[in-house]
Amino acid sequence: MWQALYEELGDRGFVVIAVAMDSREGDPLPWIEAARPTYPTLIDRDHRLAELYGIVNVPQAVWIDEAGRIVRPAEPAGAYEGFRKMNRATREMPEDVARLTAQAKTTYLDAIRDIERRIQPDHPAVPQHEFTV
Repeated sequence: MWQALYEELGDRGFVVIAVAMDSREGDPLPWIEAARPTYPTLIDRDHRLAELYGIVNVPQAVWIDEAGRIVRPAEPAGAYEGFRKMNRATREMPEDVARLTAQAKTTYLDAIRDIERRIQPDHPAVPQHEFTV
């Protein structure tokens, strides 16, 4: 999801920075290597990012503009609690839950696309009330 968005919006200056907050050495590496991201990917073993930005669960995202201002605080990044209804043996979800999960991601990604369309080079920040989420 993030790689595709980065490829779509990267030429407009949009950057994804993924941060794994795993305490044990090597835990996130297989996931990072499997994803093969072309955007920066970091590992925060000390959870400094969580402290700085108020992240209490993952996945979460913080939107930061070109001037370093927080435009949207920590939020679930299009995640949905559907995994709680997943069959652990088959890793399948009920159809209605899978649909809600997909819609949550789509809505979130559309919000990112919307802000990227609105940003002007001479005015990088858009007030919170102008988002369409």
